[in-house]
Amino acid sequence: MGKEYVLKGDALNKSLESIFNNGVLLIIEGGGWGNRKKIAEDKLQQHGLAPDAVSAVQNLISRDEVASLRAPINKAHGWARDVRNSLPWISNSFHVIHKDKKDVAKAKMEELIEELRANKTEFLRIKENGKSKYQECKDEFREKHPDLYDEANYPTPAYLDKIFRLRYYLREIAPVNGNGSGVSVLTSEERALEARKYKEQIKEVVEESVAATRACFLDMLQHLTTILTEDKRVVESAVEKPKQFLKELGSINLFGDVPLLEISDKIRNILDGVYAEDLRDDAEYKKAIGYCLKTATEHVKSLPIVKLERDIELDF
Repeated sequence: MGKEYVLKGDALNKSLESIFNNGVLLIIEGGGWGNRKKIAEDKLQQHGLAPDAVSAVQNLISRDEVASLRAPINKAHGWARDVRNSLPWISNSFHVIHKDKKDVAKAKMEELIEELRANKTEFLRIKENGKSKYQECKDEFREKHPDLYDEANYPTPAYLDKIFRLRYYLREIAPVNGNGSGVSVLTSEERALEARKYKEQIKEVVEESVAATRACFLDMLQHLTTILTEDKRVVESAVEKPKQFLKELGSINLFGDVPLLEISDKIRNILDGVYAEDLRDDAEYKKAIGYCLKTATEHVKSLPIVKLERDIELDF
C-alpha cells in the first residue's frame, strides 16, 4: 500500500468546494413486501422442534416471483452504487452525483419507476382465468404446504400495490457549521457538536469514495491486463470500459483524487487509439499494450492513500 496523500490547505478547500458546488444528492427510497412469516410455535412442536431453542420463518409465496417484482428497486440502488454513476454519501440511501449527471440520473430513476409500475400491474391484474399471478402464487403455496398456509398472512392486492414503491429525490448539499445563524431549535453547544460530527462524516465519505473509485478503475485495468497478457480473447467491453471511465473522470472524481488524476493522462495515452479488433488481429501489438497496462496497473496499486486533514472547515 502506498504512502498517504493528505488533502490540506488549498487542495482541501478545492475538494470541499467541488462537493458543495458541483455535487447533488440523489436520495433513493424503495420498499416492498417481505414475503416472510415467523412459523408458529405449535408448528415447530409438530416437527419435534423446541420453540425455546429454535425459531424459523417461512416464505409465503415463491421467492423468485417477489424478486422479479422488486427487481427495479434493486436496479436503482445498484445503479447508484456504481461509482461511475454516483458516489456514496452519509447513509446508504444517499448518493452524490455530479450536477452534469442530473438528467441521466432522473431518466434512469424514471425508467425504473415505470418498470416497477408495469411489474405490479402484471402481478396484480386479473387474467382471463379469473385470477391474478399473486393469487396463483398463493394457490401454489397452499397446494404444496397446506399445513403452513394461512390466508391471514397475505396482504391485500391494494396494500401490495402501495408497499412496492420506488421514489427518488434530488437535493442540494449544504455545508453545516456551528455558527447557528438564523432561527434554530438547537442550542449553540448542540449546533457545534453536530457541526463536528458532520465534518467527521464528510472526511469518511471522501476517503471511502476515493478508495471505491480507485478500486472500480483498478478492477477494469486488471481485467484488461489479464486478457492481454494471458492469451485470452479480447472483448470490446473490456477495452472500452476503462476508456469511458477516463473520459468521465472529471465528473467521477468529484472529491479530488489528485494522485489518480496525475496518472490518468498516462493511462489515457496508452489506451488512446486502442481497439479490440486490432488487438485480436495483432498478437505482438496485444502483447505490447498488455505490458504497458501491467506497469500502469502496478502504479495505480501503489498510489498514496488520500486522507483529509484532521480539522476541516465547511464555512463557505
